[in-house]
Amino acid sequence: MERIGDNVFRSTYLRSGSPRSPAVYGGLLFAQALAAAEETVSERLRVHSIHSMFILAAGISKPIDYFVKTLRDGRSFCTRWVEAKQRGHIVFTCQISFHSPEEAAMKHQAKMPEVAPPEHCPELYDGAEQLLEQAAQGHYQINPVREERLRQRIKDKFKVGAPLFEMRPTDLEEFLALKMSPEPNKSFVWVK
Repeated sequence: MERIGDNVFRSTYLRSGSPRSPAVYGGLLFAQALAAAEETVSERLRVHSIHSMFILAAGISKPIDYFVKTLRDGRSFCTRWVEAKQRGHIVFTCQISFHSPEEAAMKHQAKMPEVAPPEHCPELYDGAEQLLEQAAQGHYQINPVREERLRQRIKDKFKVGAPLFEMRPTDLEEFLALKMSPEPNKSFVWVK
């Protein structure tokens, strides 16, 4: 992202979330808006909260400009309003509160589940390819419909360039719905 004016930033790095979609991945808009706002506050401040709205689909073929407005600059808190515009239309907005680090009066957080560390989990696409190879050699059974979906997913991987995220499921077969989960609707995935 480059600064093109006073609190105005432009991004030409626009990626789709799917090989078949011409729309920018929403998480990328969110991250770039946050990055633009962070450029306007002190490095000592950390994000405290974000409220965002997706207004229109943004395309991957035209740059997006991020306009950052200062709503408040205080000693402990700062607030920014960001409008992401493409071709003169607002596509995304967010209000971001920044806060200086301080000892919390209360601490509450769910305990991290005990799962394999990311370095012991296969990358999603590599793991899927390994399972398909095992199936081709007769060492693993995959439902033909699921097998075709896996092949299509792997084929689509690089249609829009390298994936935005590296995903490492703690249980690849469960994540790919190749086996039943002991706890339905619950998966653990490392994401980078």
